[in-house]
Amino acid sequence: MMSSPTATEDFDATVATPMLSVTWSPGTGRGGELPANYFDGVRVALDTDSAVRGLISGVAHTAEREIVVSFNDLSTFLMTSTELAFTLEFPDRRGFIDCEHPGMKDRYLLDVSLSIDAAGALVDQELSQRVVLGAI
Repeated sequence: MMSSPTATEDFDATVATPMLSVTWSPGTGRGGELPANYFDGVRVALDTDSAVRGLISGVAHTAEREIVVSFNDLSTFLMTSTELAFTLEFPDRRGFIDCEHPGMKDRYLLDVSLSIDAAGALVDQELSQRVVLGAI
């Protein structure tokens, strides 16, 4: 789907409405064939912890190879936690590239795990992709 996804390091969790930019290099293989509008369908995965899902006010594909995750105020959350983890879900590819497969829709997921220091700065990140194939 994408190569080398990364969260931009200028994330500041202390502002009233923090925003995290996720950028990437073009995908390879079939992922490289995905048109830009494929990424318009990104959303927070329903299997993200409900408390964390409530912290996210929106997800938008804002530019080529950039998604911005907007948060509600994180100050209360940061009083008890320095780790923030959520999953972004992308649409099945069938409507975007020549991808025929039997069964239900596939789920393309980007797991995002952030470590935030006491000053609200991003100190570590782990972004990993996975695919959940639909039932046949």
